[in-house]
Amino acid sequence: MTAAAPISCNFPFQTGDQIFLKAANQLYLSVIERGGIYPLEAAKANVDVYCQMTVTVVNSWTITLQIANRYLSVIARDGQFPIEGGAKTTPDPFCLFQVVQLCTGPNQPFIALRGSNGLYLSEIAINGLNPIWAAKSGIDVYSQFSVSTIT
Repeated sequence: MTAAAPISCNFPFQTGDQIFLKAANQLYLSVIERGGIYPLEAAKANVDVYCQMTVTVVNSWTITLQIANRYLSVIARDGQFPIEGGAKTTPDPFCLFQVVQLCTGPNQPFIALRGSNGLYLSEIAINGLNPIWAAKSGIDVYSQFSVSTIT
C-alpha cells in the first residue's frame, strides 16, 4: 500500500475513497492502541492499514472517516476532545467532520477538519506523542493535513 500523488484542490472526496492524511510533523495519521483506547495520532513514517481511511460523504462538505471498519469520533474525555477510532461501528453525530479545503498551490491540497464540537482537528504535542484532538478555534499549520489517495 503506497500513498499516491496529492489530490486536486476541488472538493476532494467521494464516498468510498481510500485516503491517507499527513500532519505537519510529516508523519501519517494512524489509530494507535494505547491501553484499550485507540487515539488518532500523527505517528507513522510509512503507511499501513491503520493509516488508511475510508471516506463517506454525508452531505456538502461533511464526511465520516473509518479506519479498520471503525469510525473516527470526537470523544469528550477529561475536558479534552481527542479523536479516537476503536469503538464505533456505526456513525453518530460525533463522527461527522466538516471539510475545509485549503490549497497552497496547484496540486498541493491540504484540508482542515472541524469536529462536532466546532473545533478544528489539530496535532497536539504531549509527552513525546502527537495525538489529534478537536482543539482549535482557528486553523494553523498543525490543523492542516496533506491528503493522498491509495494507488
